[in-house]
Amino acid sequence: MRCFSLKRYLPAAIVLFCVAISQAVHAHSEDDKSRFVAPNGNDAGACDNRFRPCQSIAYAAAQANKGDKVLVSVGHYAVVDEQTLFYLIGELVQVQGGYSQSDHYQIQNPAMYDTVLSGVPVSFAGQLARKGFNVIADGKQETASAVSQQITQAVTKMSQRHSRADCVDGVAAGFSCRNIALLAHLPLADLPTNSTTANDIWGHVDLNTMREYALIGLRRGVAVIDVTEPESPTIIGSIEGATTTWRDIKVYQYFNRATHSWRAYAYVSADSASEGLRIIDLSQLPDRISEIESLDDDARAHNIYVSHVDYGLNISLPDSTSELIVAGSENNFGAWRSYRLTSPASPSPAYQNDIATRTDYSHDVSGFFVTDERAREDCRGNSSISCSVILDFNEESVRLWDTSNPELPWEIGEATYPNLAYTHSGWTSDDNQYLFVHDELDESSLNLNTAVHVFDISDLTVPSLVATWQGDTRAIDHNGYAKGNRYYMSNYERGLTVLDITDPTAPQEAGFFDTFPSSDNASFNGAWGVYPFLPSGNILVSDIQGGLYLFRDNTANSDGTSVGFRDAKMTAQPGESLSIPVQRTGTANINVDYRIIYGSADNTDITASDGTLTWNAPEDPNQPIEIEITANEEDEFVEQFFVRLMNPSTGNIAGDAGLIKVNIDSTRGNQGVANFSSERFEVAETVGVYNVNVARVGGSQGTLQIQYDVSAGSASTDDFEPVSGNLSWEDGDNQDKVIAITLFDDEINEETETLIITLTGSADNGVGDIATTTIAIRDDESNQSPQVNAGANQTVSAGAQVRLNATASDPENDALTYSWQQTAGENVSLVESDSLTPSFTAPSTATTLTLSLTATDEFGASASDELTITVATTKDDNNSDSGNNAGSSGGGGGALNATLILLLTLTASMRIIGKRSKATYF
Repeated sequence: MRCFSLKRYLPAAIVLFCVAISQAVHAHSEDDKSRFVAPNGNDAGACDNRFRPCQSIAYAAAQANKGDKVLVSVGHYAVVDEQTLFYLIGELVQVQGGYSQSDHYQIQNPAMYDTVLSGVPVSFAGQLARKGFNVIADGKQETASAVSQQITQAVTKMSQRHSRADCVDGVAAGFSCRNIALLAHLPLADLPTNSTTANDIWGHVDLNTMREYALIGLRRGVAVIDVTEPESPTIIGSIEGATTTWRDIKVYQYFNRATHSWRAYAYVSADSASEGLRIIDLSQLPDRISEIESLDDDARAHNIYVSHVDYGLNISLPDSTSELIVAGSENNFGAWRSYRLTSPASPSPAYQNDIATRTDYSHDVSGFFVTDERAREDCRGNSSISCSVILDFNEESVRLWDTSNPELPWEIGEATYPNLAYTHSGWTSDDNQYLFVHDELDESSLNLNTAVHVFDISDLTVPSLVATWQGDTRAIDHNGYAKGNRYYMSNYERGLTVLDITDPTAPQEAGFFDTFPSSDNASFNGAWGVYPFLPSGNILVSDIQGGLYLFRDNTANSDGTSVGFRDAKMTAQPGESLSIPVQRTGTANINVDYRIIYGSADNTDITASDGTLTWNAPEDPNQPIEIEITANEEDEFVEQFFVRLMNPSTGNIAGDAGLIKVNIDSTRGNQGVANFSSERFEVAETVGVYNVNVARVGGSQGTLQIQYDVSAGSASTDDFEPVSGNLSWEDGDNQDKVIAITLFDDEINEETETLIITLTGSADNGVGDIATTTIAIRDDESNQSPQVNAGANQTVSAGAQVRLNATASDPENDALTYSWQQTAGENVSLVESDSLTPSFTAPSTATTLTLSLTATDEFGASASDELTITVATTKDDNNSDSGNNAGSSGGGGGALNATLILLLTLTASMRIIGKRSKATYF
């Protein structure tokens, strides 16, 4: 919605109201409009004027932003290349047929407005028919059509699983490449949640086992994949969610001293959805993942970021405090806000900007930790030796915030650049002296080739643009990350692009892998996200249409000189002087920095500081990093710390040799402790026998023996069988043990009752921080059925694409499962029939459909509701409620008229009372 043309006629209150509506409509701020196509149109401009449509689908789709629609008028359109087909079947920009210029694209009615496609492979005919097109596809002629074969091959290449393939003569497994080897490819069809697109990605290494994982965002949830063996990735599990284009994922890991083990949580945001900030417990990997109750301060958000961590380990940097930053939510005009991670399973609010305006919208955030003179000269925090900086990418610039005082952020600088269209995201170099910035719309809006802007941020108050790298194609740059002398960038239709940033003021392309072989246009297809920080050096890429790719970066092999640790891990003895060798391959002079990262150890266990290693001559030998190991106390377990190489002056760091893990030995070893995974479990009394797992965490050396006791809380012995016993683990055994509890199903209507399980051990055989858990026994007689609303009855056009919007809730907050059934009318095929928002294509003839939604809770109790959909074949029949007809929103005229009426009403009755409030701190 745009209100600027009305300002001269409206009081200030109404103008503010317009801004509020605009914020609510699209908090992700990547637009939400329609583009228009007709055979008599002209391929010029933005195609967003219904009275001056464009002529071709491909041109109009190329002008669209994520979340837009392309509405195609009656007529004939030939599909002559795979690019047009990808536009037609894509999800990020919806292309729909069955419209007409005569009613200015107001109603989708494929039965009346015949929008014909020819040249489409027959395998896509059904999918496009559901979008309102009349597809002419002759299976007999398809095999003879070179264009059709080319289209089919391009789509098939991305939808099939691929195994390892080196990049030879510019090709790997049929994909164009340079210096990047394919390790594995899992297409969307192989990933869980039955999603049609993928979005962002992050990586995680479990420091208990050093196993590596990919966390990929999908249209209907998040999947976790074990990539420790990169040529044979294994799906661990998934968390399903609302259907949305946008998800963002970050991970935080910390050492729990009570259990002598690492715990990790993934935080997942979703835009254009209402599921809050979801929290996934990764601490039980590789066996399983589980979801913790979501954080609902914001129903939706565009991006999240965890500050001041080592991005390969996802643990806090020494002397810093990590926070969770949320950007682009529906609150406070999308200005960024922060949460404390004191309790990572339950982040607590820290800062929010209650006096924000629309100009404070934050699309994405990143940041860095300053420990040089800029902390004294540029920052205004409480410390003269360190400074916390947040980078706020807010559409029109990059704003630099000093957050050293987390309760009072201070804007210390701002960066902008020529040819600005939409400031999207960015990342800093290893030494935090340079900032790389991505503009997501300059390629499409300004007809530019790929452009990445480089700023010198040695003065935080006045960032200086020092370079703009330009690619050979118009593919849009999306997200990027610096590691060593490489910058890894998801480049949409170009796939993965790797830049050599040895000289940040003159980046050069070092390699690429084209995950979207069809074209390199400025469109929203192909690689969405990249994660280059796994200790193995392997690269993760999420592709919108292609799913998950795993790559090996071979760009360093062409440099001639690299440095790295000889081993991935070492063991140090308490009280010794440890020397860690770093070796050079090649003969060029090179400097490399190293950083000490405390893991379970701290500065009482080791004496060391960050530093630099130097090779000044071809004959220079390995360079050592010297660390003093403190003598252990008698009761100490094995502890660990890490050393990372970074910021090489030339050449690069060997891909899998930039990190070493050092274990500080102990005579006690790591025996581990027994622990429950949660302080509370809920179970139905009808289950019979309920098994509670007890894990051995923190180590598996020697034997571990504990006792358990199952006793009454508010329950009585009529509800369960009291039991006690022993659990034991032998040396090397870290498998979960089971306590089996027998529950009695009575016929008494009663409240939820509890029993208690307690673990006890000796001084040498201990228990962790969750040694007691509560089992809540839920009564089936008192259980209430869910509440279901299938939605309002509606009238839709014949052949229109329809999406339903149902609601359901459970009095006991049980997880619900959903099932739609058609009970009357011409049969339709429901897509996502296990969700609250299924879709279908209306029949081409007039009919009345009846659909029923059933929601079922964990006890099996269910409730149903029906709605009636009237399918009309003429425009005059469409005179009843059509709010859920996907086509009815094409022009937006109804919404505009309703808003004008509301504005006029408010003009007569509304007064401005109050004043701006101060920012709120929690």
